[in-house]
Amino acid sequence: MIWRRIRMKNDLLRAFDRWLALPLCFVARWLNRNATPSARTDIGEAPTICVAKFAGLGSILNTTPLLRAVRRRYPSARIVYLTFAKHRELVRRMALIDECLYIDDRSIQSLVRSFLLVNRRLHELNVKYYLDLQYYNLCYFSALLAVLCGASRTIGFFRQSNRIKSCFFTQAIYFNSYQPLQRMFREMARAVGGDSCDLVTARERSLVTFPQDHAEIKRLLSSWNNGLERLLVVNANASSVRLERRWPRESFARTASELLVRLPDLRVALIGTDDERDYVEELSLMIGGSDKRVLNLAGMLSLGGLIALLNDADCLLTNDTGPMHAAFALKTPTVALFGPSNPRDQIAQADLQKTIIFYGQVFCSPCVHFISPTPCGGINACMRQISVSSVRAACLALLTGSPPREIIDAWSQPLSHERTVEFVS
Repeated sequence: MIWRRIRMKNDLLRAFDRWLALPLCFVARWLNRNATPSARTDIGEAPTICVAKFAGLGSILNTTPLLRAVRRRYPSARIVYLTFAKHRELVRRMALIDECLYIDDRSIQSLVRSFLLVNRRLHELNVKYYLDLQYYNLCYFSALLAVLCGASRTIGFFRQSNRIKSCFFTQAIYFNSYQPLQRMFREMARAVGGDSCDLVTARERSLVTFPQDHAEIKRLLSSWNNGLERLLVVNANASSVRLERRWPRESFARTASELLVRLPDLRVALIGTDDERDYVEELSLMIGGSDKRVLNLAGMLSLGGLIALLNDADCLLTNDTGPMHAAFALKTPTVALFGPSNPRDQIAQADLQKTIIFYGQVFCSPCVHFISPTPCGGINACMRQISVSSVRAACLALLTGSPPREIIDAWSQPLSHERTVEFVS
């Protein structure tokens, strides 16, 4: 029922984008036909730059290399980030942002109301660059803001299916779905005059934590983990719109159970949203319902608390989803599992010295960004290719601080990200 409501909301937003935002783009463009800014307008060295990316915790975190490139080009710039209000707590913790603006998507009415408020604020800020990073959803909604906000230069992505969007920007960039996402962001960085985005970013963390985040974790975990034990965080979930990204729950359970046998001082924290709590509770029972070293935290953490937990973890075992990207931004040791998506698009922020990635590539992978429903009908044959013994060995290596030298060497090569690493049990 929950997933059905989410899909209905997404369908409503897509209809709004297609049948209302797109016609309004043409109207706004016609009304502003004599006031269209020139791409040759002088920008100066301290411009206000608005970056618009609405959906997806992981997608938002993946914009960090672009933000870093923009900051290098314009050290005195004011970077304004525009996103959905539900991501407020995330973008507040992104170190490179000066101001955040929010669109409230809880209803069409709140969407329109917040749109008007954001547009007014962008005019007050005298925005010079508007960078539209929407490439799949709400593309015309974001383009409408580009037309109306009065920015000197508007730059955005377009795809074959929405190529009409290209006429709403002073500079349009073709979004090539067959190229790594960071390659697309590199082109955006070049469009604002910056150097290219780092394909593998600097070692510094791009997420910050607040004192209340750590206080929340201390309050929840002080009686369970005194800080002396090893902490493994397990995320067995995936986005509700792409459940094919989940490694089988039985595999997570076997991996955690075997690690608890090998490491008596290990603590396993299971994470997830409130909607995922029942799924995670079943996982907890499969690992060992009476084992006090296993704790189900699904639905119990704020976003700040989750970030603090990942910051303190000795290892995260995860599917390809939001907490994985947060761990990459925090440089937390991570074992990440891929199948329906290609890891080369997702690991720009990972510290490859502390990251082990498994890619269960089959003939139809990657698929999630190209076809729906997936060719396998949801049985995620690719994820089932990843063996428990391999994942257990990878987690053990990171938990004990001794990843094999050949793993570090393999994953330090920029072109080796599709390599699946197999361990000997």
